[in-house]
Amino acid sequence: MHIIAGMGESGIRIDRQENERLLRVKDAILSINTSLLEMKDTAQLFDLILDNVLPAIEHANVGCVLLLDKGNLLRIAAAKGYPENEIPDFSVRMEDSFQWKRCGGHLTDTLIINDLQEFTRELGVPLDILKDRDGYEIKSTMSTPLIVDGKFLGLLNLDSRGNDVFDDVDRTLVEVIRSQIPIIIKMFKSFERIKELLSEKELFIREVHHRIKNNMATIASILSMQASSIDDPRASAALGDARNRVQSMMTLYEKLYVSSYSGTLNATAFLPPLIDDIVRNFHTPIALSVVKRIADFPIAESRLQPICMIINEILTNSMKYAFTGKNEGRLEITAKQVNGSVRIEIADDGNGFPPSSGIVHSEGFGLMLVRNLAKQMGGKTKIEQSKGTRFTLEIPD
Repeated sequence: MHIIAGMGESGIRIDRQENERLLRVKDAILSINTSLLEMKDTAQLFDLILDNVLPAIEHANVGCVLLLDKGNLLRIAAAKGYPENEIPDFSVRMEDSFQWKRCGGHLTDTLIINDLQEFTRELGVPLDILKDRDGYEIKSTMSTPLIVDGKFLGLLNLDSRGNDVFDDVDRTLVEVIRSQIPIIIKMFKSFERIKELLSEKELFIREVHHRIKNNMATIASILSMQASSIDDPRASAALGDARNRVQSMMTLYEKLYVSSYSGTLNATAFLPPLIDDIVRNFHTPIALSVVKRIADFPIAESRLQPICMIINEILTNSMKYAFTGKNEGRLEITAKQVNGSVRIEIADDGNGFPPSSGIVHSEGFGLMLVRNLAKQMGGKTKIEQSKGTRFTLEIPD
């Protein structure tokens, strides 16, 4: 018995029960749409549809999606509540299906069969196939055709253990669901294509980055061979320094682009492992203590590379020159935000940089590189020498 909620402003009576049933269908469709991106294939998609549609149709206990294959056979693509061991082997010709026979071959709208057992008995269909996995007989069914872009894909069946349970309201609700399924399928296929394109793009970008890294490795090898073939110590040392810088850039490139590091990063996630790599790659023979005081603040992607190159240049020079003749040394690296700026300090307790190192003279390549990189970021640098050397980089936040 229907419960009448009353008259709306338009004078149309709203049946509360029917409205609740419609709301369940609407919620089911919304749930399907919000989960589309999580689906990996069409089998999962049809499972998702059944998982949401079955609870929305009041008397539906079990259901399945039948897809038409190239041999004109209907096969189960997804099922809920039927014996799982029978699903892979099930197939029936479209013309032999009871849906087709009930409608005389004109299956264009949602079909209700409320006397399924009697009807299939008349057709001579074995009644064993009309049982759910718990052994209960299926007595009523609703079957709606799935049509996408004018092409018949198969059937959505919603079945019940009850006899004569589906009505015209159920038919209307299933027609609503049916109208949305082609849209859902198209959206899923669009998402699939987008995922494929993104995967292809990611693969292409990674391949490009690996090739760049390999090219840098080739350059480093050439510089190393060239340095070893030159008799002039200064020229050989210059080539060796160039080779070391290329090697360091390879390390930075690996972290910035090839690995999982990308976008804006927190300093605590990026700088400590970078410092460890630089120190480890230098192979210093002394007992070196490295103290890192890195605050937690974001570094924009556009600044990661110049900051890392500056840190690499200063640390490398410290380990190269500061501890000559010493058995041990200390490096202290600090990074923090101060008054709207990012301040990075690298200090050692070594001998200080000799004039020949080039780092303390504006005409030296090392300091020129550091200053140019700082200038690109709108920053400034400072070098102080007292009981060692302290380098400071300050850039606007």
